[in-house]
Amino acid sequence: MGNKSKRQNLQRRPSSTIMTQTVEAYSGPLPSPDMLTQYNTAFVECAERIVAMTEKQAAHRQEIEKIFVVAAVKHEARAQIIGCIIALSAIIG
Repeated sequence: MGNKSKRQNLQRRPSSTIMTQTVEAYSGPLPSPDMLTQYNTAFVECAERIVAMTEKQAAHRQEIEKIFVVAAVKHEARAQIIGCIIALSAIIG
């Protein structure tokens, strides 16, 4: 009877499932090198196109930032000149 109860216990145990999950994260304008390799495997020269697109976007963003900084400097200079004119007219005036 001892063997029979052991068999029943084995049969009553629920089956278990082991699940694994892999999470990969990166930050930046370009995918990780492994992902670039996978892109190249899927599409010929895809990694080169992605890098070229990223370089073009970075150059465009830098040009816009440069234009903004130059405009801000000109605006501040004009504001100081106008402020000086107002102050001088108040003193002389």
